[in-house]
Amino acid sequence: VDPLEANMETLSKESMKHYMELIHHDSFIAFYRQATPIDAIEAGKIGSRPARRTGQTTLADLRAIPWVFSWGQARFNITSWYGVGTALNRLMNENPGQFSVLVKQAQEDTLIRYIISNVDTSLAATDETIMSQYADLVGDSSVRDTIMKMIVSELELTREVLAEVFTAPFQVRRKHHYYSNILRSEALKPLHKKQIGLLKEWRSKDRAEEEKASSQGILLELQLTINGIASALRNTG
Repeated sequence: VDPLEANMETLSKESMKHYMELIHHDSFIAFYRQATPIDAIEAGKIGSRPARRTGQTTLADLRAIPWVFSWGQARFNITSWYGVGTALNRLMNENPGQFSVLVKQAQEDTLIRYIISNVDTSLAATDETIMSQYADLVGDSSVRDTIMKMIVSELELTREVLAEVFTAPFQVRRKHHYYSNILRSEALKPLHKKQIGLLKEWRSKDRAEEEKASSQGILLELQLTINGIASALRNTG
């Protein structure tokens, strides 16, 4: 078997397994529904199709674009990197020879470099400070702490292992991109703060009030923050 095929098959299975453990955790749905603006995205008329296929509040019913979009808005971006760190770390520890092959492929093989660089770019746009602010929207502290611990732990591991794959941390390898992200994050902080405040206000209202002008006004403001953040990040899912 070609080392390229063997590595990618192993990494794919391992990363998917870890990712599925997260999204099937008992506390995950409660965390997701509160720590991202998915409800505001669902309420907005910003796509050609509804966010959900049948209207059920399950992950299976949620379309891919709002799923990715909502995580990007809250700066988690887990759909592109969660599980990758665990998979790479396992390969590095259990089969260092194959890991060395992968490191070489990441430098020389166009496809492998493209795949891993995409993960690298997504990690760079992930912001723990902003993530934590959105996570504070989760009412149950046990739910919040459990899921955030899983996410932050995987985030740190993925960054560490990618530094091994590329032989240097992101800020050294891609200096201009790194500082560009810092500038963008600083500029977006007030908009994220505004969105979080609006989510609190909107969610506190009785849903029967949604047809009233005041509630619709809050939703409109929320939609504007969603649009602003998406435009700045150049990402809608």
